[in-house]
Amino acid sequence: MDTSSRLGWYRLLGVMAVAMVIFVTLMLPPELERLRTGHWFLEHFFGYFVAALIVCIGWPRPFLVGTTFTVFAFILEGLQFWTPTHSPAVISAIGGAAGAVLAVTLAKIIMVARNSRS
Repeated sequence: MDTSSRLGWYRLLGVMAVAMVIFVTLMLPPELERLRTGHWFLEHFFGYFVAALIVCIGWPRPFLVGTTFTVFAFILEGLQFWTPTHSPAVISAIGGAAGAVLAVTLAKIIMVARNSRS
């Protein structure tokens, strides 16, 4: 598989990860909402961490990805005011932003290490 084809798959996975974050944040059905752990910070942290890491693999500008995901975390949390089954929490937005920032940092370290090896 050539590089452009592999990047195309990572980009598709990135779009799907972003769609999943939107779905879970705004449209998760009440039956599934009750299954959540109650550890809002950690749930948002890991969700945004995984999504941002996948997106960083497909897009070569990790700091733009991190900035976008950080803003995205706060916007999505604010939009929960208009969904009857969800309630916004600042700690959740901070958890999502922290996960995205850590994922971007890790992706940048991996990119630098990979480039210095070649």
